[in-house]
Amino acid sequence: MLEKIFLGDNLLSISPAGIAGAESDIYAFDGNTASATGIAEMLIQDYENYIELLPCLPNEWNDGYFEGFRIRGGGELNLYWEKGRVQKVVLTSLVNNIFNFKIDDFKRMKFTVNGKAKRHEIIKNGILSFSLKKDDILIITSY
Repeated sequence: MLEKIFLGDNLLSISPAGIAGAESDIYAFDGNTASATGIAEMLIQDYENYIELLPCLPNEWNDGYFEGFRIRGGGELNLYWEKGRVQKVVLTSLVNNIFNFKIDDFKRMKFTVNGKAKRHEIIKNGILSFSLKKDDILIITSY
């Protein structure tokens, strides 16, 4: 029996030629979107009324960043990390909203909105709350 390969050299899922009469490999949309979702969930989770950063970061991704990540509640997030720890967060609010972050070591963080120091409200268990207006830019930096 001939073994079928379901992963391309670019690591995207494919349905190989010959399956269902296909003459060539076909991009497998469902598998690739699920992969992207899984990767996103390792970097950020935002569905328990707070934003959690790097909840499941693989050891191999010790240093990194992403930019332009859209989050629930109307925000766009950039995140930079080193040695598995958050170094900088930039949240641009696309609407008026309250954004909650789960940050365990928040005492080592500096918070600014539009370049000015910002006080946060501590809700509970390391969850910090920031009330932002449309186009406000919240920057969280580690020191």
